[in-house]
Amino acid sequence: MGIINHFYKLAEWVQPLSGRKQPMRGSALGPGLTALRLREVLDEKSFATRSIPGENLLSGTLHADEDFNYDVHVFMEIRKDLISICCIAEDFVIPGIRLMDALLFCNKWNNERIFPSVSVDSFRNTLVTHYNVLLDKTNTTDFLREQVAERGLGISWSLFVEAGKRFPELMPATEHEIVI
Repeated sequence: MGIINHFYKLAEWVQPLSGRKQPMRGSALGPGLTALRLREVLDEKSFATRSIPGENLLSGTLHADEDFNYDVHVFMEIRKDLISICCIAEDFVIPGIRLMDALLFCNKWNNERIFPSVSVDSFRNTLVTHYNVLLDKTNTTDFLREQVAERGLGISWSLFVEAGKRFPELMPATEHEIVI
């Protein structure tokens, strides 16, 4: 039995002892954490998002700069106890002949870092990051700012910057590099 299964079993055993069927009042679970609240936290960090109507989903873009010349699209799903963040630079296409190198890059990243996990999207031949923020009763604005904006988005961006260095031939030429 793995350690995660052990924790799930322990949680199932402890929950009836607490006599609590719902989150404590004042916690950020359930209606307390909405896409709107998360959007406000991200607005403070100057990260513009769009809500997807009828869903607890946000999308946004980490814009290209001199470190990584492609836009990275961000999708966030807000659930009762989890925020899932997925980032993809769909224009950063890895040619089929370099996919093995991309897999090795992903394995090295995942082996050396706890989060975000990265994989190769074999349909688009690009990299995708995945980061989950587990929520509990301590979901303060500072917690969300640190976990979502700084860790989730910041470290995902650093992955794409590293990928640009690892695959420099995929980076478009800047105006200083164009020779006429």
